[in-house]
Amino acid sequence: GEDWEKECSISAVYLRRLVVEYRDTSASHCILKIRMKKAKMYLAEGYSVKEVSHNVGYRDVYQFSRAYKKYFGCPPTGKEKPRI
Repeated sequence: GEDWEKECSISAVYLRRLVVEYRDTSASHCILKIRMKKAKMYLAEGYSVKEVSHNVGYRDVYQFSRAYKKYFGCPPTGKEKPRI
């Protein structure tokens, strides 16, 4: 619904695409994938690790850094390559 879209800052079309893409995973894993994908994008755009942590919904930069490292195998550096 619209409330969910506003809360997550995504469109209904994008939300439907995500549901299709991640339909065979748990809700928490789906949310983690979305957060990490956005985090990598923000880092590649030059945002600081602290800003990214906040932007993707983590209250604690250290918790975000641990989650990022576990997901990608390396800590967030702020030097991630932009997508081409």
